Amino acid sequence: MHEYDKYTRAFLTAHPTSDHPNFVTYAAELLLRKSKDVRIFLDRHVWERCWHFFISKPSILKAVYVHQYRMNGVGHYDFKGIELRSTCSLDKRFIFEYLTTLAAESKPLRFSFDKINLLFLWELPESEALVDEVLEIVIKASPPWSNSEHTANSLFKQDSDGVKYKGAMISFIGRYIEKYHRLKDHMIVIMNVICKSFSDMRIHFFKQMVQLNPDLDLYKNMHFELGGLSGSSLVPTLERQISFTKAQIDALKALPNPLKFVTLISFLENRILSLLEHKERELKNDFVGWQD
Repeated sequence: MHEYDKYTRAFLTAHPTSDHPNFVTYAAELLLRKSKDVRIFLDRHVWERCWHFFISKPSILKAVYVHQYRMNGVGHYDFKGIELRSTCSLDKRFIFEYLTTLAAESKPLRFSFDKINLLFLWELPESEALVDEVLEIVIKASPPWSNSEHTANSLFKQDSDGVKYKGAMISFIGRYIEKYHRLKDHMIVIMNVICKSFSDMRIHFFKQMVQLNPDLDLYKNMHFELGGLSGSSLVPTLERQISFTKAQIDALKALPNPLKFVTLISFLENRILSLLEHKERELKNDFVGWQD
């Protein structure tokens, strides 16, 4: 801090009319200008250690963060999200600016923030509004198109860090379904999240969703199990899908006024027949083995 005071006094003496409060913000802005011509590498802990120098100049700190991710690549630094958290402590809107920039620079259907740790958002008082807005950016940049794991799951990770926010996440999902039940992409993405991180609650949230929006078109395009094989045979996967679809039908029949869901029930019954036929074909293939 002694060196900082010395350099700041010298800077302010030499530049009495500068709008920079200290030499750190001045040096950072100067380096950013130079970065257009030469490769500039900054300390990986600029934000965590120096954010308080940028209180009156948050735009420079945000520009430094964007510069760092472009130099290092997403996921190759700030793995725990500490630097991003520090930057957002000055301006919570930065997370939206950052993700919007990532989305604009990504190829179609390739937008992903899987390697960015955003779990700190759940610690903030306005977490629900922040996560909601992040999901808006994500869905626009990466609309659902398959049963693969959607990048939105990065907000709901159930690893050793994310599990402590499980209660808040589940409560959010319930309110999210209530708020956006008429929007197909939103519902497909949030069901993808449920399948990945809260698979034991699929029936619970399916019942909530279907009571708010029984439109068959929504469920025709919705996957209730993520893609991927559990082995060399498809049979176990198909058996799980059959079992779950039966559970969906039972849940619908147990709801008040089940006649309201008769079209959906019929659709699910036909899905079971289709899955049984697929299973029969796979059993024959497994028995015969591969033939050219």
